[in-house]
Amino acid sequence: MTPPWLTRIWRVMAVLLVAGLMLATLRRLAPPQLSAKLPAWALLALCLIQPAMAADYPSAEMLDELRSRLTEAPDCAPTCAQLSRATVRADANQLVVELEIHAGSEIGVPLPSAPGWQPGLVEVDGSAHPWLWLEGDDPWISLRPGVRRVRLQGSIAGDQLRMRFPMNPGRIDAVGEGWLISGIQRDRLPSSSLELTRQERSAASDELRRESDLPSYVRVVRTITIDLEWSVTTRVERIAPATGVINVAIPLLPGERLLAEDPPVRDGAAQISLASNVVVYEGRLEPSSALQLSAPALDQRLEVWSLEVSPIFHAEYQGPVALLVGGAGNAAPTFYPLPGDVLEVQVTRPAGVEGNTLAIDGVGLSTSLGSRLRESTLSVSIRATRGGQHTLGLPAEAELLALNIDGRELRVRPENGQLMLPITPGAHNIELRLREAEGIGLIGRLPQFDLGMPSANVALRMALPDDRWLLAAGGPQVGPAVRYWSILVLVLAIALALGRVPGSPVRTRDWLVLGIGLSTVAWPALIVVAVWLYLLEWRRRKGGELNPWPFAFAQLGLIFFSAVVLIMLIATAWSGLLGDPKMTVQGNGSSASNLIWFADHASGELPGAWALSLPLWVYKGAILLWSLWLANALINWLRRAFEALGSGGWWKTLYRSKPKLQADPVVPEPPTEANSKPADS
Repeated sequence: MTPPWLTRIWRVMAVLLVAGLMLATLRRLAPPQLSAKLPAWALLALCLIQPAMAADYPSAEMLDELRSRLTEAPDCAPTCAQLSRATVRADANQLVVELEIHAGSEIGVPLPSAPGWQPGLVEVDGSAHPWLWLEGDDPWISLRPGVRRVRLQGSIAGDQLRMRFPMNPGRIDAVGEGWLISGIQRDRLPSSSLELTRQERSAASDELRRESDLPSYVRVVRTITIDLEWSVTTRVERIAPATGVINVAIPLLPGERLLAEDPPVRDGAAQISLASNVVVYEGRLEPSSALQLSAPALDQRLEVWSLEVSPIFHAEYQGPVALLVGGAGNAAPTFYPLPGDVLEVQVTRPAGVEGNTLAIDGVGLSTSLGSRLRESTLSVSIRATRGGQHTLGLPAEAELLALNIDGRELRVRPENGQLMLPITPGAHNIELRLREAEGIGLIGRLPQFDLGMPSANVALRMALPDDRWLLAAGGPQVGPAVRYWSILVLVLAIALALGRVPGSPVRTRDWLVLGIGLSTVAWPALIVVAVWLYLLEWRRRKGGELNPWPFAFAQLGLIFFSAVVLIMLIATAWSGLLGDPKMTVQGNGSSASNLIWFADHASGELPGAWALSLPLWVYKGAILLWSLWLANALINWLRRAFEALGSGGWWKTLYRSKPKLQADPVVPEPPTEANSKPADS
C-alpha cells in the first residue's frame, strides 16, 4: 500500500507518459507536413477539453446510498441497549447515580434527569466523559459495545427531587442520608421515576413540606364485568397531594386475583405507587350467586362501583341508589356509595328457552351447466350456539371436489349422499364444490340439496352455455322471466290485423312469417315495413293524380324510404344470422345465459329451478330459412315498388314555359305607276 500523495504523483506521470507515447506514434505515422504541427494541435485540443465538474461526483444515488448506510439501524435494534442496574446515593448536597448499561452496538442512550439536578461529572468505565447532548429534556451519551458503567455526580438544588429514568432499570438500589426515597417496589421502579424528599428542610421549603404532609387520598373506580368470566378493572386516580409519588394500599374484592405481578399484593391489598395521576390494573373474580361491596371510611379513599352484566345473567341490587351510565338499552348501573354503605348483588342465570342451537342465515347455490357435466358451488352461512355435527344431503352420484369451512379445507367424504360437517360454536361460512356427470338437455335443472333444517335468504344461480337458446325458465317467485313470448303474441296480433285490413298489399300468411322472424331481432321493424308497403299501394292507386310539386315530394320520399327499408331488412337478417336471439330475459339481474332466483326462506330442501332451452343451431337454422324467405319476398316487394313508382309516370314537369307571341305577317304594297315605270336607260 502506497501513501496517497505518492499515488497521485504516479497517476499524473502515467497520464503524461501515455500522452507522450501517443504523440510520438502519431508523428511517426503522419505525413511530414502534418507531423510538425501535431504538438500545436495537441495543445489546442487540451485547451478545448472541458474539465470535469466536481459536482458530478459523487452522484446523487451514491450520496443517498451512503446516507442510508450511515442511518441504517443496527441488527440488534430495537434492543441494542438495556439498563441492567442503577444505584442512587444521596447525601446532604450531592447525588451520585451509577448505571450498568449493556450495549449491543455503538449507540446513544438516554440518562436519568431531574429538575434541580445536573451532573457535573460524567465517567464511563472510570474515565471522564467530556460531553453529553440534549434531546428534549433528556441528556444522552454515546457508548461503545459491551458492558459499560456510567457514573453521574452533581449537586442537589432544593429539598425535593424527582428523577425520571427514560430506560427503566432491571434493578435499582437507593440510599440517602437525610433523604426520604419513594417509588421503589421490590427493587423495581414501576413508575419509571424516583422521588427524593429531604427530611430536614429549610425555611424556604415550608410550603412544600405542608403540601407533602397532606395524607395520600385517591379515588378508586371498580368496573365489575359479569359474563362467562367475571372480571374487575380497578382505576386509581390521584386526588391529593397534587405532585410527588404516593403509596397507597387498595384492598382486593372477595375472590379477586390480579392478572399480573404489578402491582404487588401484600396482606390482601394491591400496593400502588402512584407517580402519575392514574393507575389501572385488572383482575379476575370467582363467579358467585351473591356479591357484596362495602364502602370504606371517608378518610381512607373514595370508591365508585360500576357493574356491566351480560344479557345471559340477571342481577338484583340492594343498597345505595344506582345511576344508569351509558346509552339506551346498554346502560351500566353505577353506584356512588357513602361511607359505610353496603351493596348486595344477587346474580342468577335464567334457564334457556328450548329451541334450535343452529341457524342458517344465508344460502348461495351457483350451478354451471355444460354439455356433459354439471358443476355446482354451495355456500352456507351458519350460526351455532353449541358444537356438534350437522348433516347435509347431497345429490346422488355427485363427486365432492372441495370443502372449506371458514377458508380452511377439510378432507371429508360423503357417505350414501350424506355429508357430516363438524360445527363449533359461533358463526361459520361453509363452501363446497360438486361435480355431476349430467349434461344439459332440453330442460336443465339445479341439483337438489337437503340442508336438514330451515334456511333463510336463499340465492340460486344457473349459468347456461353460450350455445343454448333459452326458451323459458322457472323457479322461486323472485327470478327471471322470458318476456319474448308476450312480444310474440303482440307481433302475431299486429300481423293478423294487417292481413285483415281491406286492400292489404300482402297476404296474412306473409305478415305472420315476417313478424315471427322479426320478433327475435327487432320486432318494431314490422310496423316500418307495413307503412312502406301501404304507402307503395297508395302510390300505385292514387299517386299519379297529384300535382307536380306534391308528386315530386312523394316520389323522392318513397324512393328514400324504400332504400331505408331495404337496408333495415338486410341488417336485420344479418344480425339474426350472426347474433343471438333477443329473448328479453328480465328480473333479479338475470340475463339469457345467467339466471338468478331468490327465496326469503326454505325448508330442509332448497327450492328447485329449471330452464327450457334448445341448441343454438336450431335458431340459426330457423333464421336462415326465414332469411331465404325474406330474400324472395323482397324481390316481389321491390318489383311492386318499381311498378308503383312508375304508375302515372316517373316524373312530372315542375315548370311549363309560356308560348312565344308571333309578329303579324308583312303584306307587300301593291305596285304603283311610278314604281312600275321602267327607268331610263
